[in-house]
Parts: sequence; C-alpha cells; structure tokens
Amino acid sequence: MKKTFLYSEHSKLNAKMIDFAGWLMPVYYSSIKDEVLTVRNNVGIFDVSHMGNIFIEAEESQNFIEYIITNKISDKINGKVVYSLLCNENAGIIDDILVYKISEKKFLLIVNASNTEKDFNWIFAHSKKFNVNVKNVTDKYVLIAIQGPKSIEVVEKILNIDVKDLSYYSFKEIDSENLISRTGYTGELGYEIFVKNEIGLNIWKKLLENGIKPCGLGARDVLRLEAGMPLYGNELSEDLNPFDAGFEKFVKFDKNFVGKEKLLKLKDSHKFKRIGFVMETQRIARHLSEIYNENYEKIGYVSSGTFSFYLNKSIGMGFIPKEFDSKKIKIKLQDKFYDASIVEIPFIKKF
Repeated sequence: MKKTFLYSEHSKLNAKMIDFAGWLMPVYYSSIKDEVLTVRNNVGIFDVSHMGNIFIEAEESQNFIEYIITNKISDKINGKVVYSLLCNENAGIIDDILVYKISEKKFLLIVNASNTEKDFNWIFAHSKKFNVNVKNVTDKYVLIAIQGPKSIEVVEKILNIDVKDLSYYSFKEIDSENLISRTGYTGELGYEIFVKNEIGLNIWKKLLENGIKPCGLGARDVLRLEAGMPLYGNELSEDLNPFDAGFEKFVKFDKNFVGKEKLLKLKDSHKFKRIGFVMETQRIARHLSEIYNENYEKIGYVSSGTFSFYLNKSIGMGFIPKEFDSKKIKIKLQDKFYDASIVEIPFIKKF
C-alpha cells in the first residue's frame, strides 16, 4: 500500500484510513458531515498527494500536449490550467486531467491516482514521435487542496501568498519548483498547492497549527458530486466517449489529437446522456443501481450517489438514453423502487 508524504500526520490525528486506488488515505478525521459543512461554510484542507504528477518538457512540448488531449492549450497564456480528457484511438476516455501551462516548453499534468501508471505509459508511448521528456514525479511532491469560501484568507494571511489576482483555473509559481493554482474538486472557492515534499509537510503543519480543519476523501466525494464533477470509473471510463459522458465541450476539433477520427463519427450518433437527480427519499442511490422510467422499464444506471448534507437531500448522477425527455424516474434499490426527479447539475453552484 502506498502512503503519501503526509501519512504520519494523518496518523497523529487518528484519521480513519482506507485503501483508495492502492494508497492508504484518510476518509475522515471527525466525520464526513462535519468536514463537508466545514468546506461549504468555512475552509478545510485535503491531502491529495496521491494524484499523479507528470512533467512534460522540451522543444515540442506544446505540440505534443495538443496531440494527446482533447481540449486546447496552445491558445492559452502561460499560467493557465486546462481541464481535458485523454482518449484512446476508439474515443474511450483514458482519464480526465488538469494541464498546467508553465511555458510552451514545460507543462505539468495532474492525473487521477488510479490511472497514474496507465496514463504515464500511454503518454510515454506516444511521446516517441516528439522531441519531449516525460517524467513521473508523483513521489517528489505534496499536493494540498485548501477549499472553502474563506480559503483566500488562509492562503494570504497564514501562508503569506498573494492570490488576489489569481483567476479561476490559473496558477502562479511560488518559486522555480513550487506553484499554487486556483482549482479544486469541491465547487467552492479554493486553491491547490503543488510543492516539494518537505515544503508541503511544513505548510500542512502550519495550517493545522492555525486551526484549519483537515478533511478526508469521504467529504471530497460528497463535495465533488454536489458540484456535478465526475469521478473516473463512475462518470468516466474507457467504455464511454466524451459525448455519452456529457463532456463534449472539452473536445476541440480544430486540431489533431488521438481519437479525433473516431469522435467525429460519434459526434451526432451517441446514445446516452449524463443526468443529475434528486431522490424523494433519504436513501442513497449507489453506483450501478438501475434507473427506470415511470412504466418500470429499465432505461439506465446510476454512476454516483450520495447524501448532500448541505441540501439535506439524496442526490446522484447517472446515464440514460439521450432522447428520454421526462423529469420523473425511478431508482431501484434492493428490489424496491424510489421516485426521483431529474435536475440540472451542478446541484450546488457557488460561483
């Protein structure tokens, strides 16, 4: 089992630890509810150092990045972050990633922990046609997410980093090896700090000493679902293409990229759509629970479900045929049917 550089800090706090994608990670410290509401109303911190970190450097870095991602990066200035998908030749989604444009010759990719090795091998294989260097530096960096409406105060007053002018999906270099971005997986105002291990440990300790509450992966999952954000393996997979997954806005056809030819053929022929729904019960719709229409005909499945402590409702996302136009559905849980209503996502929109 892998451990992040901050593992001993979680042990000192008696965090409840679980296996997540081969990493021993804190699922909660106090309770999931307490940590969710802390982030929604105040500020909380997460150790997300299990996320994969891949540097791509050298002369043809930007051309190479454009070739492997579905979104576009060449029209962005240095200091911007782009959310994108990696697709295989059959248009299946290999992963969803963040691309940090440090310069036209240097990029940082943040990839999902469960996919780090797969992504690295796939990227490295494609890199042989380009003049680039690909390095997996996951074990050398700590990634700390500071999330919540008061996160800017924490970053500026406790960490003494000026982020007043940092716009959403932008970053600034703290120095030549460390950076901070206005990004996150919660739907709140927030920042993510990408720093060398020892610096990260010092930052984590300083935040705790100043009373900032640590939060675990349990709260992170509730928060991302409330914000309508996908989880790889649930809303995204190699069995889904970007159109079926509902992420077509992150596909730019005015360039060449892996999977483009297949995606052009699927553009107007995809069969599914991603939906958000609210249950009329407090029971939670679990991953792969079946979705039915009002005539009790099976039409799809639940990709993610949770109880929203902020909304005091059970919510979820799922996939159904794109032509389905009713707002009423039924979710089957342990041989019983529960009414639900299709709603717009995100469930919570703060900015």
